[in-house]
Parts: sequence; C-alpha cells; structure tokens
Amino acid sequence: MPTQQPLDKRINYRLNLIAHGWSAVVAAKMRGKYRLNAAAMKILSVIAHYQPISPSELGTRTATDSPKIARAVGTLVDQGLVERLPDPHDGRRAVLSVTPKGARIHADIDDLANTMQAKITSELTEAERKSLYAILDKLEAGVHRQLRG
Repeated sequence: MPTQQPLDKRINYRLNLIAHGWSAVVAAKMRGKYRLNAAAMKILSVIAHYQPISPSELGTRTATDSPKIARAVGTLVDQGLVERLPDPHDGRRAVLSVTPKGARIHADIDDLANTMQAKITSELTEAERKSLYAILDKLEAGVHRQLRG
C-alpha cells in the first residue's frame, strides 16, 4: 500500500488549486467587463481555439460535464458571442463557432491570460519553463493512459 502523502505533495491537488486560482483572477478582472463567469470564459476560449467544435468535443477538451457546457454555451449564444450551426459533415450534430463579437472578447480575455502567464512564470528560467511544459506533457499523457486502461 502506498504511503499516505500530505495534500501539498499531491500533484492533482496542487494543479487544481493553481488552475482554480488562475481562472478566478482572470474571471474577476473580466467578469464586470463582459458579464461572463469563469466557465463561460473557458468555453469561449476553447471554442475560439478549436472551432468549429461539437459540444461533445468541447466536453472532452475542457473536462467539463454536459450540463455546465450547455449553460455556458447558452449564455455565449444569448450574448451573441458564439453561434450554433449544423455540422456540415453530420446534419444530426451541431458545431459551435465564435462570432466576430466573440472573437474580439476572446482576444481581450486571451491577452489578459497571456499577461497573467508571463507574470506567474516570470521567476522561472527558460530551462525551467521548458521542463515545466515537458513535465505537464508527461503528466497529461499518463492521465490519458489511465483513462484508456
């Protein structure tokens, strides 16, 4: 049986705290400006990067459950930031794309996220940054192997 580790030594716990805090800072700075919560901002960002994207692929890329995706997409569609169109390859499905207004808002949020990343990682050397990304790639691959296995 593995030895019990304190929470601060559990990678999933630490990564979750970092991700939640990071998202909370971005959301707090942008919420008043765009009336979007953190989940809607994350969904908008993923749609912008992978459009056109189906809601099911959106769930996979965000690790978010269907009800949260549906609420966030509903908000984004209602605000004219995202459009839902028939999938040209499968008429039974819908795909999501950002509108020009959504693209402008996404660019603003993305600029803040990039600025935050630069500030948060500013104390890392270039070698440490490269190592961080290599470690994250390995951790992500390990998680995917566990999900498949």
